[in-house]
Amino acid sequence: MKPNTNYVINVPLIHGEITVVTSDHAEDTMRHSARLANAIKDTGLNVLAINCGMSDKRYRGHFYEAVGRESFRDPKCMIRSSVCGNLIGEREAIDQIVDEAQIAVVILSGWEFASSSSRRRHRLLFYLRELMERENVAVIIYAHSAKNAVAGQIDHGGIGKLAFLAHSIAELESSQSLEKSVKKMKVVTATAAEERAMKEGAQLVASKIIKLGTSEPGFGGIAGIRRMGGMGDATDVIARQSRRDNEAISKA
Repeated sequence: MKPNTNYVINVPLIHGEITVVTSDHAEDTMRHSARLANAIKDTGLNVLAINCGMSDKRYRGHFYEAVGRESFRDPKCMIRSSVCGNLIGEREAIDQIVDEAQIAVVILSGWEFASSSSRRRHRLLFYLRELMERENVAVIIYAHSAKNAVAGQIDHGGIGKLAFLAHSIAELESSQSLEKSVKKMKVVTATAAEERAMKEGAQLVASKIIKLGTSEPGFGGIAGIRRMGGMGDATDVIARQSRRDNEAISKA
C-alpha cells in the first residue's frame, strides 16, 4: 500500500520513510531545517532536530534567528547536537528521546558529518530503517549533493545508498522557490448576526424544496434531501452556498 505523503513548506513528509533534502550551502540548510522543524511542530507533531554539521551554539543560533528562541523551549521541538562523527553511538539516547517525548519526525542536518567512517554510516542507515519500522517516525535528512540524486537509485559519488533508501528527494532551492510562489488563502469570517441570517435563509429555502416534492428520482425534493442525509445536512449545504454567494457579492 502506498504511504500517505504530506507536505510541510513543500518538503514531503512520510511516516515510516526517509525524505532527503539536498543543498549546496550549509547556512541555507540550517536555516531551512529550523523553519521546517517549527512548521512541523505547529501542525501538532513532536520533532527531534539533530545537528551533525556545525557547533551546537551556531546551530541553535540559526534556529533562534529563524523562528525565535521561545519556539524551541517548547518540549514539542527538541534539539540535539552530535559533533563527534558517531551518531550511531548515540542510538540509545535517541531511542529514549523518541519514546519518552513521543517524537513523530526526526530531522537530521549534516549527513556528511554524522559518521566518521563508512562502517558507521552503514550502521546508521540500518538503525534509521529499524527506527522507522519500530516507531513509524518520518525521517528528514539534509545532505549536500552536487548531483541530481534520484530516489530509489544509488547515487554514486554523491549521497550513495541514502538515495536508494529515500522515498523522496527534494532540492532545497526548488522547495523555497515553490513556497514563495504559493499564495496564502485569505480567511473570511462572518459575524454572529450574519451567521444567524444565513442559517434562517437556508432553513426557509430547504422547507420550500421539501414542499416542491420531486420531479426526478435523486434530484431535489424529498429524494434529494434524503440523499444528502436529512434536513440538517441540506440546511448546512445551503448555508455554505449562501455564505459563498454573500462573499462573492462583498468582493464585487
